[in-house]
Amino acid sequence: MLDARNSVVLILGLALAILVSACGDPDAVRLGAILSIEDASGGQTLEGAAIRDGMVLAAREINSGQGIRGRKLVLDFRDCGSDPARARDLWAEMTAKGEPAAVIVARSHVALGLRPLAEAAEVPLLGVVTSAPELTANATWTFRYWPRPEDELGPIVDHVRVLGVETLGVWRVDSVLGRVMLDHLRRTLEPEGRRVLDWPFPMNAMEFSAPPTGLADTDGVLVVGLPGQHPPLYEALVRDEYGGVRLGLTSSAHPLYLTMPQFQGLQVSTTRIYSPRADRAASLKAGYEAMTGEAFTHFTAIGYDAVMLLAATLERNGLGAESLRNGLAGGFVFPGVFGDVVSTKGSHEWTFPLVPAHIENGRLVYHER
Repeated sequence: MLDARNSVVLILGLALAILVSACGDPDAVRLGAILSIEDASGGQTLEGAAIRDGMVLAAREINSGQGIRGRKLVLDFRDCGSDPARARDLWAEMTAKGEPAAVIVARSHVALGLRPLAEAAEVPLLGVVTSAPELTANATWTFRYWPRPEDELGPIVDHVRVLGVETLGVWRVDSVLGRVMLDHLRRTLEPEGRRVLDWPFPMNAMEFSAPPTGLADTDGVLVVGLPGQHPPLYEALVRDEYGGVRLGLTSSAHPLYLTMPQFQGLQVSTTRIYSPRADRAASLKAGYEAMTGEAFTHFTAIGYDAVMLLAATLERNGLGAESLRNGLAGGFVFPGVFGDVVSTKGSHEWTFPLVPAHIENGRLVYHER
């Protein structure tokens, strides 16, 4: 008998095989995805497989109905391993057999590397799990569905103010993500008289024996890392008996982390899809978890929503690349898993609401401030 983990691999693997095998169908609508599924050590990243699985869920739902304008939807996945150069090679492979209707990409440094290719080829590019502001600046064919730095950090700034943090340490990955978050915190908090100190670490680092020298002089620390880096980073803080306020971004509130000792007491920015009162996500979450035995996460949700948004726009505006681009940029209301996405004409990025919470006894406690 299959256990839950093997069951999800089989169920979604079979669905994925069916979806990808149809890529040769000339009448099918093809969506590409360049994700970071496998990390440098050969394991799976926290978000890559979840985004993929959410996309598969959406495609299965679409194809169980009328498809998109009567055509089947197929997904063409590529794993770049978080390497921008590899992602560009995969783009060339993917588009060599005919341009997809759109390409979904995750992680800021990967998305930024693909933007020039998408703009030149006039293929819509949709970034998820990517915060770099420059991704959509003056873009024609590039879009983003993910919280901006100011959205992600809004609840963090709320924690800092309410808890009286005067000197904030930012222990961050040395990448686009880390630099963007640091810059926004400095612009927001330093005019209030608060200090923001910077401690970068390499993007491929996975072992952290101790926090940076000088962190003891802070009364709060925000960890900004790739999702898989969070457990060892917070473990180092606990091991060092750091006594200040510990803060974390949305990835720190991942269901896999809630019961880990180093995450208890963490003040986080998170989405309400984890709340029992999240009506819109409830049925999708329950069905996914019953089928797979795996946690439905905000990464699964964004994969699902990204496909449903693109499919709805193609259905409404037509199947051509220009029709899709015009539909995405033309203003719309989309009933997403996170809540309604209301886009004004000309906008190339859409967010979803984030709220302050903390982790206590293995669960998220939302703050009603």
